[in-house]
Amino acid sequence: MKKASALLMLLLTGCATQGTARLPGAEEVLAKFQRNPVAVSPVTAPTPLIERTKSTAVGNFLVASLVSSAAGSAGKATNPQTFQANTQISQEFGRQLNQALPTGYEAGANRSADIALAQRLAERFQWAGTDAAPGSIQLTVRGKRWELAYESFLSSSDYVLSYEMEVLATESGGEKSRVISHVSCAGSAAARMPLDKWQADDYQLLRQEADAISGQCFEKALKAYGLI
Repeated sequence: MKKASALLMLLLTGCATQGTARLPGAEEVLAKFQRNPVAVSPVTAPTPLIERTKSTAVGNFLVASLVSSAAGSAGKATNPQTFQANTQISQEFGRQLNQALPTGYEAGANRSADIALAQRLAERFQWAGTDAAPGSIQLTVRGKRWELAYESFLSSSDYVLSYEMEVLATESGGEKSRVISHVSCAGSAAARMPLDKWQADDYQLLRQEADAISGQCFEKALKAYGLI
């Protein structure tokens, strides 16, 4: 029995090890960046700015309330039990409808931090090779979140700029490539202000924050590569 348990643990450990790709250590990553050409993929689909406004939240609540009330009144309640059941059904329907309604809307292709970060990296690594020669490194910036959302529904009129993006460093190995570094940047800008100020002058303040955020993530990436 003990031998069977030990064999099972060994098999599970082996499967877990195979399923997890280990990234190279810091010294190995630095050596790769020092001896191999590095290219930066352009951001062809910038992360759109999503605005999550109070007016949208209020509108969703009103729509869900009206529809759930209509659904509850449509059922004929012949006794208290039926009335209670109809009420619970309408409330649950309204809750699910409120969750299904969109909480934010795209505000246009305004300058996002992922574009600014890709430009900084492209200026730092100026190799413009088109062929993925063995050993060459490709940097890819992926934006995941770029949004303005109200800080508090009742106690504040300010909106917060939140972001999330990542930088993947992929080493070409001929027919097969592998990720040698993964840098993630996420958080929120220190600035807090009403939505109309964020929107002023074609989102000028938002563009400034995008540059500042990209600078922070750029420095984080270079540290991960051992270059600073």
